[in-house]
Amino acid sequence: MPLILESSLSRILLSRCDASPDAPAFGEAADGGRIEHSYSRFLDDAFALSLVLEERGVRPGERVAIIAGNSVDFAKVQWAITCCGAIPVPLSAQQSDDDLAAILEDCGASLICLESQARGDRLMQHSSRPFANRPVLLFPELSELLEKG
Repeated sequence: MPLILESSLSRILLSRCDASPDAPAFGEAADGGRIEHSYSRFLDDAFALSLVLEERGVRPGERVAIIAGNSVDFAKVQWAITCCGAIPVPLSAQQSDDDLAAILEDCGASLICLESQARGDRLMQHSSRPFANRPVLLFPELSELLEKG
């Protein structure tokens, strides 16, 4: 079972899930419509993703970088990192590749979560950087990983 840190944000999320698990927590546009994500689905997905992170070698206290725009997947990944005891390093997708490369070099992330392979390819052109050999988790993989269980 993933570790949930004893922070007030974690307690608020768990309390809300207990009180109304089927209430909509997040919504996102998709294929001209809207997809609602309940609190229980969000929490289940965050727990499942935390296990994926642990399986990929993320340990408590390590940093995990997230480079993406605001989305439900961004929130799930950030909570998953927290659930496995690691430290999320959220970075703006609007930052330049040079700025992101410098931050990744400095923060020592053990894993990098990216919204797209194209951004990863551009960042990896900085091959002299120590992060160039870090494992990567792509957001497009998340739904497939969650479906596999």
